[in-house]
Amino acid sequence: MGLPDLNLLRVFAEVVEAGSFTKAADRLQISKGAVSRQVTALEESLGARLLNRTTRTLSLTREGAAVLDHAKRAVESACFAAAAASELSGTVTGTLRLAAPISFVDAEFGRVLPEFMELYPDLTVEMDLSEHMVDFVGEGYDAGIRISSMVDSSLIARQLAPVRRILCAAPAYIERYGTPESLEDLSQHHCVVNSQLRDRGHWMMRRKDGQTVSVPVSGRFVANTSIAIQPVVLAGLAIQLVPDFIVYRYLREGRLVQILPDALEDIVTLHVIYSDRRYLPSKVRAFVDFMVEKYGEKRAPWLGV
Repeated sequence: MGLPDLNLLRVFAEVVEAGSFTKAADRLQISKGAVSRQVTALEESLGARLLNRTTRTLSLTREGAAVLDHAKRAVESACFAAAAASELSGTVTGTLRLAAPISFVDAEFGRVLPEFMELYPDLTVEMDLSEHMVDFVGEGYDAGIRISSMVDSSLIARQLAPVRRILCAAPAYIERYGTPESLEDLSQHHCVVNSQLRDRGHWMMRRKDGQTVSVPVSGRFVANTSIAIQPVVLAGLAIQLVPDFIVYRYLREGRLVQILPDALEDIVTLHVIYSDRRYLPSKVRAFVDFMVEKYGEKRAPWLGV
């Protein structure tokens, strides 16, 4: 029996990880029929059935479970070899799969992404945008951006700049409705309600003395992203609680003003994350270095607003 083809092992591992031929085909960007034929070819080359297939389910046979671990290691070793060759040649190539929050890309990272792509013209960037946590390892991402107080311990997290959520409104709102003098006053004002918050009817805020209070809020506008909120706030119709990276330009231009600056939510942190690998591919290293350059602890453009 000859050695199995590495590409066949890769397709088999992808099918098991994705849980279906259709999803594996989408990830590999080939047809479902091609995926099925390659798994069949691997089974024929090994002389064993690796998967139990029905119209609705897919499961490993005993032989398939034994082959899977070796297949993953073989594919990983091949990736390491390719990454090492790329590193030595000084080129950054291939496809970089990224996971990132919609709000951060729309408000900030999208502005510098062209610069990153200009730096590495042989690199393809595939970005998955979501406000929800993704299965980083299971879905095969190379690197990602997260804004949180902590990151899954199974990942490597490079800490970047702090992120605060602040209260602000347009000068037109202040002129029309006045300025809240205390957190309690917010219940009497028009506030934007973010449906992504766990309790959208309350804002958890911290006073200057460190005490945390739950502030009841209400308003006529409800949205599930902070980006969608901006036109309403800029028009002077409401007060918002929003990450500083979204509004720092408006604050510096005077289009928004900060309200109750001593009242803040707990600070979270921007991270660049990647899998715990024995060898860091050059494309991931390039992305991490770029993020540190742009958004390091003392470099992020929203700091100091």
